[in-house]
Amino acid sequence: MACTTLTLKLENYKAIRDATIALDDITVLSGVNASGKSTIAHVFHGIINLSATYNEWAIRSAWSMLAPLVWEIASLVGRLSNGNGYEGGALNNAIVDDFDRNLLVRPYSDTIKAVSDVLSNIGDQIVARKEDESAIRAFDVFLRNISKHNEISAENYAARVRNLLGESQAKYEELIRQRVYTAYNVAAPKMRDWLMFPGTIRFSEGDTVVYHTKKTQTSNAQPMSDLKEIYGVKRAIYIESPWTSIPTLQKDGRLDMHDGYVYPVGKLSNQPKAGLFEVLGGSLKNEDGHWQYLRKDGLPPIDLSICATGMKALSILEILHDGGYLDDDTLLIVDEPEAHLHPQWVFEYAKILVALNRKYQVRLLITSHNPDMVNAIRTIADEEGVEGLRFYVSEPVNDSPYDFTYRDLGRDIEPIFATFNKALDSIESYRGRA
Repeated sequence: MACTTLTLKLENYKAIRDATIALDDITVLSGVNASGKSTIAHVFHGIINLSATYNEWAIRSAWSMLAPLVWEIASLVGRLSNGNGYEGGALNNAIVDDFDRNLLVRPYSDTIKAVSDVLSNIGDQIVARKEDESAIRAFDVFLRNISKHNEISAENYAARVRNLLGESQAKYEELIRQRVYTAYNVAAPKMRDWLMFPGTIRFSEGDTVVYHTKKTQTSNAQPMSDLKEIYGVKRAIYIESPWTSIPTLQKDGRLDMHDGYVYPVGKLSNQPKAGLFEVLGGSLKNEDGHWQYLRKDGLPPIDLSICATGMKALSILEILHDGGYLDDDTLLIVDEPEAHLHPQWVFEYAKILVALNRKYQVRLLITSHNPDMVNAIRTIADEEGVEGLRFYVSEPVNDSPYDFTYRDLGRDIEPIFATFNKALDSIESYRGRA
Protein backbone atom coordinates (compact mmCIF):
# COMPACT_ATOMS: atom_id res chain seq x y z
CA MET A 1 0.00 0.00 0.00
CA ALA A 2 1.67 3.22 -1.14
CA CYS A 3 1.32 5.93 1.49
CA THR A 4 3.32 8.69 3.11
CA THR A 5 5.68 7.80 5.94
CA LEU A 6 4.73 9.50 9.19
CA THR A 7 7.55 9.54 11.74
CA LEU A 8 7.51 10.64 15.37
CA LYS A 9 10.74 11.27 17.27
CA LEU A 10 10.68 11.80 21.04
CA GLU A 11 13.71 12.59 23.17
CA ASN A 12 13.80 12.91 26.98
CA TYR A 13 10.02 13.03 27.11
CA LYS A 14 8.26 11.41 30.09
CA ALA A 15 9.50 7.80 30.28
CA ILE A 16 11.09 7.93 26.83
CA ARG A 17 14.79 8.68 26.56
CA ASP A 18 14.74 8.19 22.81
CA ALA A 19 12.19 6.79 20.35
CA THR A 20 11.78 7.10 16.60
CA ILE A 21 8.52 5.50 15.44
CA ALA A 22 7.69 5.30 11.73
CA LEU A 23 4.07 4.35 11.03
CA ASP A 24 3.57 1.45 8.64
CA ASP A 25 0.25 0.01 7.49
CA ILE A 26 0.15 -1.83 10.82
CA THR A 27 2.47 -0.71 13.63
CA VAL A 28 2.66 -2.49 16.99
CA LEU A 29 4.33 -1.02 20.09
CA SER A 30 5.21 -3.54 22.77
CA GLY A 31 6.99 -3.45 26.10
CA VAL A 32 6.55 -3.41 29.84
CA ASN A 33 4.08 -1.19 31.69
CA ALA A 34 5.01 2.50 32.10
CA SER A 35 7.55 2.38 29.27
CA GLY A 36 5.81 5.04 27.13
CA LYS A 37 3.62 3.06 24.72
CA SER A 38 0.49 5.09 25.46
CA THR A 39 2.54 8.30 25.46
CA ILE A 40 3.60 7.63 21.87
CA ALA A 41 0.03 6.78 20.88
CA HIS A 42 -1.35 9.97 22.45
CA VAL A 43 1.22 12.18 20.71
CA PHE A 44 0.38 10.65 17.33
CA HIS A 45 -3.32 11.19 18.03
CA GLY A 46 -2.87 14.76 19.25
CA ILE A 47 -0.65 16.06 16.44
CA ILE A 48 -2.63 14.44 13.61
CA ASN A 49 -5.96 15.76 14.83
CA LEU A 50 -4.58 19.18 15.72
CA SER A 51 -3.17 19.55 12.22
CA ALA A 52 -6.35 18.23 10.58
CA THR A 53 -8.72 20.45 12.55
CA TYR A 54 -6.66 23.62 12.87
CA ASN A 55 -8.29 25.46 9.96
CA GLU A 56 -11.73 24.57 11.30
CA TRP A 57 -10.70 25.83 14.73
CA ALA A 58 -9.42 29.09 13.21
CA ILE A 59 -12.71 29.59 11.33
CA ARG A 60 -14.83 28.94 14.40
CA SER A 61 -12.65 31.22 16.53
CA ALA A 62 -13.07 34.09 14.08
CA TRP A 63 -16.75 33.27 13.65
CA SER A 64 -17.30 33.63 17.40
CA MET A 65 -16.98 37.39 16.88
CA LEU A 66 -19.77 37.39 14.29
CA ALA A 67 -22.15 34.83 15.78
CA PRO A 68 -23.94 37.34 18.08
CA LEU A 69 -24.21 39.70 15.11
CA VAL A 70 -25.88 37.02 12.99
CA TRP A 71 -28.44 36.43 15.74
CA GLU A 72 -29.12 40.16 15.76
CA ILE A 73 -29.53 40.14 11.98
CA ALA A 74 -31.90 37.17 12.16
CA SER A 75 -33.96 38.92 14.81
CA LEU A 76 -34.21 42.07 12.72
CA VAL A 77 -35.22 40.11 9.63
CA GLY A 78 -37.94 38.44 11.67
CA ARG A 79 -39.25 41.79 12.87
CA LEU A 80 -39.23 43.39 9.44
CA SER A 81 -40.92 40.37 7.86
CA ASN A 82 -43.54 39.70 10.52
CA GLY A 83 -43.94 42.87 12.52
CA ASN A 84 -42.67 41.32 15.73
CA GLY A 85 -39.89 39.11 17.01
CA TYR A 86 -42.05 36.17 18.00
CA GLU A 87 -43.58 35.20 14.66
CA GLY A 88 -40.16 35.52 13.07
CA GLY A 89 -38.58 32.91 15.34
CA ALA A 90 -38.49 30.15 12.71
CA LEU A 91 -37.02 32.54 10.16
CA ASN A 92 -34.40 33.66 12.70
CA ASN A 93 -33.28 30.07 13.28
CA ALA A 94 -33.20 29.35 9.54
CA ILE A 95 -30.80 32.25 8.92
CA VAL A 96 -28.50 31.25 11.78
CA ASP A 97 -28.54 27.59 10.70
CA ASP A 98 -27.66 28.59 7.13
CA PHE A 99 -24.54 30.44 8.28
CA ASP A 100 -23.48 27.63 10.61
CA ARG A 101 -24.08 24.96 7.98
CA ASN A 102 -21.99 26.71 5.33
CA LEU A 103 -19.28 27.98 7.65
CA LEU A 104 -16.75 25.21 6.95
CA VAL A 105 -17.45 24.66 3.24
CA ARG A 106 -16.62 28.07 1.86
CA PRO A 107 -13.70 30.52 2.17
CA TYR A 108 -14.00 32.69 5.26
CA SER A 109 -14.04 35.81 3.13
CA ASP A 110 -17.25 34.47 1.53
CA THR A 111 -18.79 34.14 4.99
CA ILE A 112 -17.95 37.78 5.69
CA LYS A 113 -19.50 38.75 2.36
CA ALA A 114 -22.64 36.72 3.08
CA VAL A 115 -23.16 38.51 6.40
CA SER A 116 -22.58 41.83 4.71
CA ASP A 117 -25.05 40.99 1.92
CA VAL A 118 -27.79 40.13 4.40
CA LEU A 119 -27.23 43.44 6.17
CA SER A 120 -27.33 45.28 2.87
CA ASN A 121 -30.65 43.65 2.02
CA ILE A 122 -32.03 44.68 5.39
CA GLY A 123 -30.90 48.24 4.72
CA ASP A 124 -32.69 48.15 1.37
CA GLN A 125 -35.86 46.95 3.09
CA ILE A 126 -35.73 49.76 5.61
CA VAL A 127 -35.16 52.40 2.91
CA ALA A 128 -37.95 50.93 0.79
CA ARG A 129 -40.31 50.98 3.75
CA LYS A 130 -39.25 54.30 5.30
CA GLU A 131 -42.88 55.42 5.40
CA ASP A 132 -43.95 52.06 6.86
CA GLU A 133 -44.63 52.66 10.54
CA SER A 134 -44.29 48.97 11.45
CA ALA A 135 -40.85 48.75 9.81
CA ILE A 136 -39.65 51.89 11.58
CA ARG A 137 -41.00 50.60 14.89
CA ALA A 138 -39.37 47.18 14.33
CA PHE A 139 -36.00 48.78 13.72
CA ASP A 140 -36.34 51.08 16.73
CA VAL A 141 -37.25 48.16 18.99
CA PHE A 142 -34.31 46.21 17.58
CA LEU A 143 -31.87 49.03 18.35
CA ARG A 144 -33.22 49.43 21.89
CA ASN A 145 -32.88 45.68 22.50
CA ILE A 146 -29.19 45.57 21.57
CA SER A 147 -28.32 48.78 23.43
CA LYS A 148 -28.13 48.85 27.22
CA HIS A 149 -28.38 52.64 27.34
CA ASN A 150 -30.46 53.25 24.20
CA GLU A 151 -27.51 55.01 22.56
CA ILE A 152 -27.19 53.07 19.28
CA SER A 153 -28.47 54.87 16.22
CA ALA A 154 -28.88 53.32 12.79
CA GLU A 155 -25.65 55.02 11.71
CA ASN A 156 -23.73 53.80 14.78
CA TYR A 157 -25.01 50.30 14.28
CA ALA A 158 -23.84 50.27 10.66
CA ALA A 159 -20.36 51.39 11.74
CA ARG A 160 -20.30 48.76 14.49
CA VAL A 161 -21.16 46.05 11.97
CA ARG A 162 -18.48 47.19 9.54
CA ASN A 163 -15.88 47.10 12.32
CA LEU A 164 -16.91 43.61 13.44
CA LEU A 165 -16.72 42.26 9.90
CA GLY A 166 -13.23 43.68 9.47
CA GLU A 167 -12.01 42.47 12.87
CA SER A 168 -13.32 38.96 12.28
CA GLN A 169 -11.61 38.69 8.89
CA ALA A 170 -8.37 40.05 10.38
CA LYS A 171 -8.53 37.56 13.26
CA TYR A 172 -8.95 34.64 10.87
CA GLU A 173 -6.03 35.76 8.73
CA GLU A 174 -3.82 36.19 11.80
CA LEU A 175 -4.67 32.70 13.10
CA ILE A 176 -3.74 31.18 9.75
CA ARG A 177 -0.57 33.26 9.52
CA GLN A 178 0.56 32.43 13.08
CA ARG A 179 -0.48 28.81 12.88
CA VAL A 180 2.29 27.30 14.98
CA TYR A 181 2.15 29.69 17.93
CA THR A 182 -1.63 29.75 18.14
CA ALA A 183 -1.87 25.99 17.86
CA TYR A 184 0.69 25.39 20.55
CA ASN A 185 -0.59 27.88 23.08
CA VAL A 186 -4.33 28.05 22.40
CA ALA A 187 -5.79 25.48 20.05
CA ALA A 188 -4.56 22.36 21.82
CA PRO A 189 -5.51 22.53 25.50
CA LYS A 190 -5.43 18.73 25.77
CA MET A 191 -1.79 18.80 24.73
CA ARG A 192 -0.64 21.45 27.21
CA ASP A 193 0.71 18.78 29.53
CA TRP A 194 3.62 18.70 27.08
CA LEU A 195 4.76 21.92 28.73
CA MET A 196 5.27 20.04 32.00
CA PHE A 197 7.98 17.79 30.64
CA PRO A 198 11.42 18.55 29.25
CA GLY A 199 12.21 17.02 25.91
CA THR A 200 11.80 17.16 22.16
CA ILE A 201 8.82 16.26 19.97
CA ARG A 202 9.41 16.09 16.24
CA PHE A 203 6.74 14.85 13.83
CA SER A 204 7.52 14.46 10.13
CA GLU A 205 5.71 13.43 6.98
CA GLY A 206 8.32 12.15 4.57
CA ASP A 207 11.04 14.81 4.55
CA THR A 208 8.69 17.57 5.77
CA VAL A 209 8.71 18.53 9.46
CA VAL A 210 5.05 18.90 10.44
CA TYR A 211 5.54 19.82 14.09
CA HIS A 212 8.69 20.37 16.14
CA THR A 213 8.78 21.46 19.76
CA LYS A 214 11.84 21.58 21.99
CA LYS A 215 12.23 22.17 25.71
CA THR A 216 15.24 22.15 27.99
CA GLN A 217 15.52 21.82 31.76
CA THR A 218 15.70 25.60 32.07
CA SER A 219 13.22 26.85 29.45
CA ASN A 220 9.63 26.31 28.39
CA ALA A 221 8.89 24.35 25.25
CA GLN A 222 9.41 26.38 22.09
CA PRO A 223 7.90 25.72 18.67
CA MET A 224 10.72 25.09 16.21
CA SER A 225 8.58 24.90 13.06
CA ASP A 226 5.15 25.76 11.69
CA LEU A 227 2.33 23.32 12.30
CA LYS A 228 1.87 22.05 8.76
CA GLU A 229 -1.00 20.14 7.21
CA ILE A 230 -0.66 16.35 7.07
CA TYR A 231 -1.68 14.80 3.75
CA GLY A 232 -1.23 11.05 4.30
CA VAL A 233 -3.64 10.84 7.27
CA LYS A 234 -6.59 13.16 7.85
CA ARG A 235 -7.87 11.88 11.20
CA ALA A 236 -6.82 9.74 14.13
CA ILE A 237 -9.28 7.77 16.27
CA TYR A 238 -8.15 6.62 19.71
CA ILE A 239 -9.75 3.57 21.36
CA GLU A 240 -8.92 3.35 25.04
CA SER A 241 -10.38 1.02 27.66
CA PRO A 242 -13.93 -0.07 26.75
CA TRP A 243 -14.63 0.14 30.48
CA THR A 244 -14.89 3.93 30.24
CA SER A 245 -15.14 4.90 26.57
CA ILE A 246 -18.32 3.58 24.94
CA PRO A 247 -19.03 6.05 22.11
CA THR A 248 -22.31 7.98 22.01
CA LEU A 249 -23.97 9.02 18.76
CA GLN A 250 -24.96 12.66 18.28
CA LYS A 251 -27.99 13.76 16.28
CA ASP A 252 -25.82 15.15 13.48
CA GLY A 253 -24.01 11.81 13.03
CA ARG A 254 -20.90 12.65 15.04
CA LEU A 255 -19.56 9.99 17.34
CA ASP A 256 -18.44 11.19 20.76
CA MET A 257 -15.34 9.14 21.63
CA HIS A 258 -14.91 11.06 24.92
CA ASP A 259 -11.63 12.61 23.80
CA GLY A 260 -13.15 14.31 20.78
CA TYR A 261 -15.73 13.86 18.05
CA VAL A 262 -15.36 11.57 15.04
CA TYR A 263 -17.23 12.53 11.89
CA PRO A 264 -18.59 9.96 9.41
CA VAL A 265 -16.68 9.74 6.15
CA GLY A 266 -19.18 7.39 4.57
CA LYS A 267 -16.87 5.08 2.65
CA LEU A 268 -17.54 1.98 4.76
CA SER A 269 -21.20 2.42 5.62
CA ASN A 270 -23.43 -0.27 4.13
CA GLN A 271 -20.41 -2.31 3.12
CA PRO A 272 -20.69 -6.08 3.65
CA LYS A 273 -19.15 -7.09 6.96
CA ALA A 274 -17.84 -10.37 5.54
CA GLY A 275 -18.46 -12.09 8.86
CA LEU A 276 -16.19 -9.72 10.75
CA PHE A 277 -18.40 -9.40 13.82
CA GLU A 278 -20.19 -12.74 13.92
CA VAL A 279 -18.27 -13.63 17.07
CA LEU A 280 -20.57 -11.27 19.01
CA GLY A 281 -23.57 -13.51 18.31
CA GLY A 282 -25.91 -10.56 17.86
CA SER A 283 -26.28 -7.05 16.52
CA LEU A 284 -26.12 -3.45 17.72
CA LYS A 285 -28.94 -0.93 17.77
CA ASN A 286 -28.77 2.75 18.62
CA GLU A 287 -31.42 4.22 20.90
CA ASP A 288 -31.29 7.98 21.58
CA GLY A 289 -27.53 8.10 21.04
CA HIS A 290 -26.73 5.03 23.17
CA TRP A 291 -26.03 1.52 21.98
CA GLN A 292 -27.94 -1.64 22.75
CA TYR A 293 -26.95 -5.24 22.11
CA LEU A 294 -29.56 -7.54 20.54
CA ARG A 295 -28.99 -11.28 20.90
CA LYS A 296 -29.99 -13.61 18.11
CA ASP A 297 -32.26 -15.60 20.41
CA GLY A 298 -34.68 -12.69 20.67
CA LEU A 299 -34.19 -11.71 24.30
CA PRO A 300 -34.85 -8.04 25.17
CA PRO A 301 -32.08 -5.56 24.20
CA ILE A 302 -29.23 -5.08 26.65
CA ASP A 303 -27.60 -1.68 27.13
CA LEU A 304 -24.05 -1.99 25.83
CA SER A 305 -22.73 -0.09 28.84
CA ILE A 306 -23.55 -3.04 31.12
CA CYS A 307 -22.30 -5.76 28.78
CA ALA A 308 -19.02 -7.59 29.34
CA THR A 309 -15.96 -5.46 28.57
CA GLY A 310 -14.84 -7.92 25.89
CA MET A 311 -18.14 -7.40 24.06
CA LYS A 312 -17.73 -3.65 24.43
CA ALA A 313 -14.24 -3.81 22.92
CA LEU A 314 -15.45 -5.66 19.81
CA SER A 315 -18.62 -3.55 19.60
CA ILE A 316 -16.64 -0.31 19.39
CA LEU A 317 -14.96 -1.62 16.24
CA GLU A 318 -18.35 -2.58 14.82
CA ILE A 319 -19.76 0.88 15.59
CA LEU A 320 -16.86 2.56 13.79
CA HIS A 321 -17.13 0.16 10.85
CA ASP A 322 -20.90 0.22 10.34
CA GLY A 323 -21.24 3.97 10.84
CA GLY A 324 -18.71 4.77 8.12
CA TYR A 325 -16.18 6.44 10.44
CA LEU A 326 -13.14 4.68 8.93
CA ASP A 327 -11.40 5.07 5.59
CA ASP A 328 -7.97 5.12 3.96
CA ASP A 329 -7.26 8.55 5.50
CA THR A 330 -7.76 7.21 9.04
CA LEU A 331 -5.22 6.17 11.66
CA LEU A 332 -6.96 3.88 14.15
CA ILE A 333 -5.09 3.77 17.46
CA VAL A 334 -5.96 0.88 19.78
CA ASP A 335 -4.40 0.97 23.25
CA GLU A 336 -3.85 -2.50 24.77
CA PRO A 337 -6.96 -4.10 23.26
CA GLU A 338 -6.22 -7.46 24.86
CA ALA A 339 -6.74 -6.11 28.38
CA HIS A 340 -10.36 -7.33 28.53
CA LEU A 341 -10.30 -10.19 26.03
CA HIS A 342 -10.22 -13.96 26.42
CA PRO A 343 -7.37 -15.50 24.35
CA GLN A 344 -9.92 -16.77 21.80
CA TRP A 345 -11.29 -13.26 21.32
CA VAL A 346 -7.78 -11.82 21.17
CA PHE A 347 -7.43 -13.73 17.91
CA GLU A 348 -10.84 -12.56 16.66
CA TYR A 349 -10.03 -8.96 17.53
CA ALA A 350 -6.68 -9.17 15.73
CA LYS A 351 -8.43 -10.66 12.71
CA ILE A 352 -10.83 -7.70 12.55
CA LEU A 353 -7.99 -5.18 12.82
CA VAL A 354 -6.03 -6.78 9.99
CA ALA A 355 -9.21 -6.97 7.89
CA LEU A 356 -9.81 -3.22 8.35
CA ASN A 357 -6.34 -2.58 7.00
CA ARG A 358 -6.58 -5.06 4.12
CA LYS A 359 -10.09 -4.18 2.98
CA TYR A 360 -10.20 -0.44 3.61
CA GLN A 361 -6.54 0.65 4.00
CA VAL A 362 -7.13 1.93 7.53
CA ARG A 363 -3.75 2.47 9.18
CA LEU A 364 -3.33 0.87 12.58
CA LEU A 365 -1.23 1.77 15.61
CA ILE A 366 -1.58 -0.88 18.33
CA THR A 367 -0.01 -0.96 21.77
CA SER A 368 0.24 -4.34 23.49
CA HIS A 369 2.08 -6.27 26.16
CA ASN A 370 0.30 -9.54 25.44
CA PRO A 371 2.06 -12.40 23.59
CA ASP A 372 -1.23 -13.69 22.18
CA MET A 373 -2.05 -10.33 20.57
CA VAL A 374 1.46 -9.81 19.17
CA ASN A 375 1.57 -13.33 17.76
CA ALA A 376 -1.97 -13.08 16.35
CA ILE A 377 -1.25 -9.80 14.55
CA ARG A 378 1.95 -11.15 13.01
CA THR A 379 0.42 -14.51 12.00
CA ILE A 380 -2.76 -13.06 10.48
CA ALA A 381 -0.88 -10.25 8.72
CA ASP A 382 1.53 -12.79 7.20
CA GLU A 383 -1.33 -14.99 6.02
CA GLU A 384 -3.25 -12.04 4.57
CA GLY A 385 -0.22 -10.68 2.73
CA VAL A 386 0.21 -7.42 4.65
CA GLU A 387 3.52 -5.95 3.50
CA GLY A 388 3.62 -2.90 5.76
CA LEU A 389 3.95 -4.49 9.21
CA ARG A 390 6.34 -3.19 11.86
CA PHE A 391 6.97 -4.01 15.52
CA TYR A 392 8.75 -1.91 18.14
CA VAL A 393 9.83 -2.96 21.61
CA SER A 394 10.72 -0.76 24.57
CA GLU A 395 14.04 -1.41 26.28
CA PRO A 396 15.27 0.07 29.58
CA VAL A 397 18.28 2.37 29.54
CA ASN A 398 20.97 1.04 31.91
CA ASP A 399 18.33 -1.10 33.67
CA SER A 400 16.48 2.03 34.77
CA PRO A 401 12.75 1.62 35.51
CA TYR A 402 12.11 5.20 34.31
CA ASP A 403 14.00 5.58 31.03
CA PHE A 404 13.35 3.62 27.84
CA THR A 405 14.38 3.52 24.22
CA TYR A 406 12.45 1.86 21.40
CA ARG A 407 13.99 -0.64 19.01
CA ASP A 408 12.62 -1.14 15.48
CA LEU A 409 12.20 -4.90 14.99
CA GLY A 410 10.65 -4.90 11.53
CA ARG A 411 8.54 -8.09 11.44
CA ASP A 412 10.64 -9.96 14.01
CA ILE A 413 8.70 -10.60 17.24
CA GLU A 414 11.20 -12.87 19.01
CA PRO A 415 12.77 -10.00 21.03
CA ILE A 416 9.26 -9.10 22.22
CA PHE A 417 8.69 -12.63 23.50
CA ALA A 418 11.97 -12.36 25.40
CA THR A 419 10.42 -9.55 27.47
CA PHE A 420 7.34 -11.68 28.16
CA ASN A 421 9.54 -14.48 29.44
CA LYS A 422 10.65 -12.24 32.30
CA ALA A 423 7.27 -12.86 33.96
CA LEU A 424 7.92 -16.59 33.87
CA ASP A 425 11.39 -16.01 35.28
CA SER A 426 9.86 -14.03 38.16
CA ILE A 427 7.46 -16.88 38.92
CA GLU A 428 10.30 -19.43 38.94
CA SER A 429 12.41 -17.13 41.11
CA TYR A 430 9.51 -16.79 43.57
CA ARG A 431 9.09 -20.58 43.69
CA GLY A 432 12.73 -21.08 44.50
CA ARG A 433 12.88 -18.65 47.41
CA ALA A 434 12.65 -21.44 49.98
